[in-house]
Amino acid sequence: MKFIILVIKALLIYLLFILPKTIQGQDALSGIVLDTADNPIDNVLITAQTQKDHQLTLKQTRTNQKGEFNLPITTSTTSVVFQKQGYMTVGFNRGQLNKLLVATHLSVTLPIASQRQLADVTVKSRPPLIEHQLDKVILKVAGSSIEDIGSSLDLLKYGPGIALIDGHIFLNGNQSPEILINGKKLQLTGAARISFLNSLKSSDIEAIEIMAYPPVSFDAAGSGGLINIRLKKKLQQGLTGSLSFRGYQGLGGYPDYTPSVNLSYNKKKFGLQMGVTHDYFKAYFDVGTKRSVVDHSGTGQYSSLAKNIRKVLLESQNLSLFYNLNKHALLGIDLMHTITGGSTITAANSTLKYPESLHNQNGLGHYLEKFHKNFTDLSGNYIYRPDSLGSAFRILSDLALSQDRNFSISNSSYFDDQQNNLKDTSFITHYPSRSIIYTLQSDYKKMLPNARSLFIGFKYTNTGISNNNYGEARLHHEFVLDSSTAFKFKYSEQILAGFLELKGQVAAISYQLGLRGEYSHITGSIYNSLHQDSRHSKAYFNLFPAVFLKKITSQKANNYLMARFSRRIKRPSYYQLNPFQYAIDNYTTSSGNPYLKPQYTNAVALSYTWHNKIDFSLNYTNTTFMISPITSYYADSAKMSRTYQNIGQSDNFYIMITIPIAICSWWQSNNTINTGLNATSSNLFFLKKYYVSAALNQDFTLSKTTSLNLFGSYRYHQMWANTLYDPNWQVDISFRKKLLDGKLVMSLGVDDLLNTYGKSKSRQFFNKNLLLNKRTFQSREIKLSINYRLEIGKQFLHHTIERSNTAEQGRL
Repeated sequence: MKFIILVIKALLIYLLFILPKTIQGQDALSGIVLDTADNPIDNVLITAQTQKDHQLTLKQTRTNQKGEFNLPITTSTTSVVFQKQGYMTVGFNRGQLNKLLVATHLSVTLPIASQRQLADVTVKSRPPLIEHQLDKVILKVAGSSIEDIGSSLDLLKYGPGIALIDGHIFLNGNQSPEILINGKKLQLTGAARISFLNSLKSSDIEAIEIMAYPPVSFDAAGSGGLINIRLKKKLQQGLTGSLSFRGYQGLGGYPDYTPSVNLSYNKKKFGLQMGVTHDYFKAYFDVGTKRSVVDHSGTGQYSSLAKNIRKVLLESQNLSLFYNLNKHALLGIDLMHTITGGSTITAANSTLKYPESLHNQNGLGHYLEKFHKNFTDLSGNYIYRPDSLGSAFRILSDLALSQDRNFSISNSSYFDDQQNNLKDTSFITHYPSRSIIYTLQSDYKKMLPNARSLFIGFKYTNTGISNNNYGEARLHHEFVLDSSTAFKFKYSEQILAGFLELKGQVAAISYQLGLRGEYSHITGSIYNSLHQDSRHSKAYFNLFPAVFLKKITSQKANNYLMARFSRRIKRPSYYQLNPFQYAIDNYTTSSGNPYLKPQYTNAVALSYTWHNKIDFSLNYTNTTFMISPITSYYADSAKMSRTYQNIGQSDNFYIMITIPIAICSWWQSNNTINTGLNATSSNLFFLKKYYVSAALNQDFTLSKTTSLNLFGSYRYHQMWANTLYDPNWQVDISFRKKLLDGKLVMSLGVDDLLNTYGKSKSRQFFNKNLLLNKRTFQSREIKLSINYRLEIGKQFLHHTIERSNTAEQGRL
């Protein structure tokens, strides 16, 4: 361990003090030229015009067979022009060149010049909605027909392999992929997380990057993969802004509305962006359960129905500042503050029925859960780009503070078969918590000759969580402190990580090879006045390799083979570790587990892509020490307990096919089919099922300003841990209209048109017993989205404020 710390200290000194002094800047434009379908264009003529001492000179180069180019320029270069017969000419003036020199590896798109005019409607070749890259699949949102579909949650269902079931996100059959915003882990969980994703407008999103096999530059956390929501970066010189309103009305349910305001200002080297979002969300969900009970009263049937109404209010403010110190260096600060509050009201009715009615029981419960989260995140970064090839040295730092004030009130009454009152219970549980997370990251990416690159970096994370849990019991018509339930839970975690990644090409095979090492030291302490205090700590070191290979089988047709491998870890979230117990309904309690171990996932894939569009992949993932909420129940008792456990091993073998088809000029079809075999084994249950899922997305261009989108999905035998979901399907429809030269965009649609998605059934298997679940929730909704863009000035490149806490905050 001392040796590891010494090596990382030496690396830090080199990265912070020695390396920046050795970097020599060079002025050059380097990148790739693509067509509107993102295929590389060769033999493009690139001309740089330079004017010095009243003399005009030209410097020219051409793209190679891969569309790549490198063109040296000087401070006297006034313009750069890209030309090729059959394509529109694209040029950049001096002001734009200054911005491009600060940007990363340049990508230039040349639209096809010959476009057909039909009734004043320009028919263009639309870029593909889905793009396959070496280490990710990209859902291209900006400029697509789903750009104004609603929220980020609405967009996720369009991603290949992504499914939303009972409020959980699945990626390729694996639950709980990590969600990132611009490379930063989403710092909210539960209702606050859903509300935030619901408040994030689809019109603000550039693309969604789906990484079932993430590279080592990302934290190793997240065995279910990563989903990175990349926000739009291009804004305008001067003052810009947008006013938006998005509203949902559940058919037979409740409303959801999200107004927001965003303003941006840029002048020369200085940029500012600020936004305010308000989200009010109300919905119902009913949960029913059934199972058999065998006890001294005979064989009985237990059933329950819990009717829930949830309200959530989110207020979010964001302020971002950046300053270009020079054409190579950028300094950025970002402040985000969110307050999430709400409540869940539950009315539960539970019954126990036996052959002899005198043993029957009925339980009625009324529960109120109130939650309030105050979250502040301050991020800062320094980025130095020595050249225009994409080399960059970064220092990223982040401080996140969170305070939760949560409590619940439980009232239960139990009756016999004659409705005589047997007993009443009333209690209040409090579970407030505070947390602080500090992260520091430094890395350097060096672009090398022959399209190679070296990426090296380190990261340090320090986390502290404090929970003060206690209960109050009713005594003589008033609530008093119950000392037997009071305890404090403190959690401390330090993670030291380093990574190395090499990217390039050899023998016509493109490669991306990486290795990440992480040392973790964790301490958990429980303090209780009535019982013996306990303290446990552990330390472990893990290596996480990632390998990506690509072989082009046909340069002309753009066909290629790809192979991928990665190893990931999922550490328990902080609420999963908290052992505090609280009531869900009359017979069910829930608690965390401070003795959880991390789960590990190894994943491998082999894929073939035809014409850079149709993709066929074989995939296998193996997960050990799998973390899952398990509802424990036994045949001789009606009571159930829900806690997180390391349940065993999961194996998932599946085939995924992505088929984008341009059926005609006005009909674009994007389809994904996923089928495989999933098996989960533990000492208490074994499940093995074949499954199928399909997502069909159809875009219809009705006119230059009007489009129609139809989306359908089907899932058969989706499985997670000891839960098997019944078949489920849905159909969505939406219209999109552009007005005022595209500045005003309106979208109107209906989610779950046939009201099928909101009726979910599942089966849970535990210790040879079967638990049947049925959920009914608000899914059929009318949705309206209005977005107006205010633009004053010229275009400039907006800088995303990068952050270092990419994997910790989401575990709060």
